[in-house]
Amino acid sequence: YISHSQLCRLFKEYLHTSPKLYLETKRLANAKILLKNGKKVIDACIESGFPDYSNFIRLFKNRFGITPNQYKKSL
Repeated sequence: YISHSQLCRLFKEYLHTSPKLYLETKRLANAKILLKNGKKVIDACIESGFPDYSNFIRLFKNRFGITPNQYKKSL
């Protein structure tokens, strides 16, 4: 029983981020763990909750400076 704007204010106050960025960060961290454990990039994308594969690749590269495939090969 909380409005969207109130939720955003609480996230900013306590976590210093937006709900969207928080979820994105958690999903990308999960994808990195899955890739470390040998999952395929597409499987890590899906299991981490990204609905769009190309968006996942773009976000991963923007956040970590390399593509998920490059990250997986570097392990």
